[in-house]
Amino acid sequence: MITIFNRKKLAQITDYDQIQKIGDRLKNMGIEYYISQKNLSSDVNRRAYTGITRNVPEVIEYTIYVSGSDQERAESCI
Repeated sequence: MITIFNRKKLAQITDYDQIQKIGDRLKNMGIEYYISQKNLSSDVNRRAYTGITRNVPEVIEYTIYVSGSDQERAESCI
């Protein structure tokens, strides 16, 4: 189980396809991983109350974590 205390950041990417490929490689190697996502454009889209609307594409940042003991093996597969 990956906890906040034993996890290490492996990659931080905004491309969904790339993060899926990395996840598939980790799964094939038997490495447990955790992916978190953060919407980087959510604050921009909330500014509708000013009367100015913008068509801003959503940018989501994906961060993939592995356990500290698996970090070297995981880095070798990306």
